[in-house]
Amino acid sequence: MWPCSGKSSWEAYRSTNALHSRQRCLDCETRARGPRWSVLEFELLEALHSLFATDKQVVVGACPVPVGIGDDGAVLQVGGAQLAVSVDAQVEGVHFRRAWLSWEDVGFRALASAASDLAAMGAGVEFALLSVFAPRGMTDDHVLAVHRGVKEAAGDSMRIVGGNVSTASEFSISTTVMGKVPGAILRRSGAQVGDTVFVTGPVGLAGLGCAALSSDAGFEDAPVLANAVNRWRRPQVDFGLGPPLGQVATAAIDISDGLGQDLEHLCRASGVDAVVELNAVPEFEQTCSGFEALGSNSRYGIVNGGEDYVVLFTAPDSPHARALGVPIGVLQAGDGKVSFTVQGSPVDVAVDGFQHR
Repeated sequence: MWPCSGKSSWEAYRSTNALHSRQRCLDCETRARGPRWSVLEFELLEALHSLFATDKQVVVGACPVPVGIGDDGAVLQVGGAQLAVSVDAQVEGVHFRRAWLSWEDVGFRALASAASDLAAMGAGVEFALLSVFAPRGMTDDHVLAVHRGVKEAAGDSMRIVGGNVSTASEFSISTTVMGKVPGAILRRSGAQVGDTVFVTGPVGLAGLGCAALSSDAGFEDAPVLANAVNRWRRPQVDFGLGPPLGQVATAAIDISDGLGQDLEHLCRASGVDAVVELNAVPEFEQTCSGFEALGSNSRYGIVNGGEDYVVLFTAPDSPHARALGVPIGVLQAGDGKVSFTVQGSPVDVAVDGFQHR
C-alpha cells in the first residue's frame, strides 16, 4: 500500500513501483544511480522567472506581454489580438516508456499535453509547431508515424504550421501551441475565497493507466484498467474549452502534475486554501477500484497521479460553470494549503507530486 504521509514521493514510488507519472517512468535503479540536480525543479523555475521577468524587460518595438513566465502559457498582445503561446516536451525514458506506446500514440500525447495548457489560459488551440529529435535507429516510417499521431490529435480544430526534425541520442518531441484569447485571460492567481473548485474530466485515471502498464497484472480483460491505459496513451483534450471557460472562471490550471500539486500551485498564486471532496471527483469509484486491484492506495493515486490533462478551474458556483466542469471542492481564506475529505470527513493524503528533474 502507498503511504499517505511520512514518506517522500520517491520513497512512495520505490515501495510500490506503481504510480508512474512522467519522470516516474524511469527505472528505479536507473534513477538511484543517475545524477541528481543541485536544486529542486520549482526552485529552478523561480530563478528562471526572476531572470526573465517580463516586467523588467523593455524591448523597443516589441509587442506587450500581458502574461509572462509563471502560468500555463504566455500571452502576447499582437495588434488587436491576445495570442497565447505555450511549449511542452515529451522525452523517452522521462515522460514515457517506448514499450507502452505506438509511435502514433507518442505524437498524439505530445500535442494533447501541450494543448491543455492553452485551454487553461482561456485560449483557443489553433496552431502548432513541432521539433522532433530522432535517434539514429529510428526509421523515416517511425518519424512519419509520430506526425500522423499529431495530425490525428489535431483533427479539424487546429493546423500544424511548421517544425523541425533532427537526429539525437534519444527520442524527444517539443510542441509549441498558439491560439487567440477572445475574452478574459485566465491565470492561476485570480481565484477568490468562496469560489467552487471544478475539474473538466476524470482525475487520477491516467495515473492508474501508468500504474497498470508498470505492473505485472494484465489489463486487457479488466475494463477499468484498460480504459485507464487508453486515457494515459491518448489524453482527451477539448480544444474548444478555453474561450467558454474564460467567460466563467476566475482562475485555471491544467492537471499534468497531479490534482494535489497543481491545485496547490493555483492556491499559492491566489493566496487561498482549498478543501476537496474526493468522492466528487469524476469516476472516483471506478478509479479507486482500479488502484485497489493493483494493491495501491487509491486516494494517494487520485491525488498524485498526473498527466490527466484536464483543466482545474475556480468560479462562483453556477449552471454555466457546471456545464463546463464538475464541482469537487471550495476555496477558503488561507495561504496555499490543500486538504481533502471523503463524504465530508477529513482524510490525510500526502500531496507529493513529483519533480521533472
